[in-house]
Amino acid sequence: MSTGELVFIASDIPPLGSGRYFLSEKKNKAKRIIASGNILDNGIIRLVIDPLTGDISSLISGNHEFVDSKAGGSLNSYRYLHGDDSPDKASGTSDVKISIKENGPLIASLLVESEAEGCQNLSREITIIAGQKVVEITNIVDKKAIINKEGIHFGFEFNIPDPVTRVDIHWGIMQLEKDQLSAANRNWIAFQRWLDISNNELGVTWCSLDAPVFESGGITANILGAATNSSQWIRKIEPSATIYSWALNNHWHTNFPLSQEGKIQFRYRILLHDTIYDPALANRFGMEQAQSLIAISENANFRSKPVLALNGSNSIVVTIIRTCKDGKSAQVRLRSVSSKDEPIKIDWLERKPSSVKIDAAAEETINVGPDDEIIVPAMGFITLNVVW
Repeated sequence: MSTGELVFIASDIPPLGSGRYFLSEKKNKAKRIIASGNILDNGIIRLVIDPLTGDISSLISGNHEFVDSKAGGSLNSYRYLHGDDSPDKASGTSDVKISIKENGPLIASLLVESEAEGCQNLSREITIIAGQKVVEITNIVDKKAIINKEGIHFGFEFNIPDPVTRVDIHWGIMQLEKDQLSAANRNWIAFQRWLDISNNELGVTWCSLDAPVFESGGITANILGAATNSSQWIRKIEPSATIYSWALNNHWHTNFPLSQEGKIQFRYRILLHDTIYDPALANRFGMEQAQSLIAISENANFRSKPVLALNGSNSIVVTIIRTCKDGKSAQVRLRSVSSKDEPIKIDWLERKPSSVKIDAAAEETINVGPDDEIIVPAMGFITLNVVW
């Protein structure tokens, strides 16, 4: 890479397990992905940067354009808003410079540097990876210290007709509007690892690693003060494939600093999928971004095997394995992102427990055999108490 570092793709790492890789001086043949001018292309996706704005103006996979370009939309657009001004007064970027930072063979990226209101400067790196329908975005805002009320938003206007937006929340998945309480805040919405915008044919799974609040349909987080009974509060969210990441603001009057300054990083990840919404795929992608692989050096005798493996629905994931102080027992929590009850069997590999109990909270625990099928409730979770 341009930094002198080596990069490789670690694929097919087993769940809760590891893979071993060896460095050598032998060169591997890899198909070079293209970074040319303002274009990135890995043969699966083709991405174009607008030379005037630095935004992503086109993102094509297969025969579908994922940017709402007909409406003049774009992806990763910078928008700076003063106080509670209307969104149409938001400013963008100027003096845009595009350069190639990485040029394959596994990774290609374009570096977009520009002037932006409220900043010393704005840097946006757009990256694609060989063989993957994934776009990685790293925005670095060199923020000026400004006391007046302000907000920074990054816009993503996708071209997905008849969209349905589903959001990863704490121990659940929420569909916008359908699953929200009537008095819920619709101007800005907090989420965990991912959200997915899909229709009956295709969609995108979008992750924001550093800013956990988004807006649906446009810039709507521009309300100052309590605004009790304000007409600005959204009463109903209409279906939209446009989202904004509410990256920074100093709207609040107490318990927060008057200004924010310095170099601040905002990372976004986009997975394009040419299938209907798949909660297991979306959740896996979100977890992969939030919990990246850990690389360590090891000796020839190193041996690592996972504690367990799940056989059954890929909608069931292990969220916790907590070993107790005695070293002879543990808690295992299983979460389901499926809309129906799912059966699962646990393969305990080399260490079969003597006792497995389902923790039923206030009720008595339920004994199950180590090889028994376990039912995980729809969109729910269970905790197993395991003794070896």
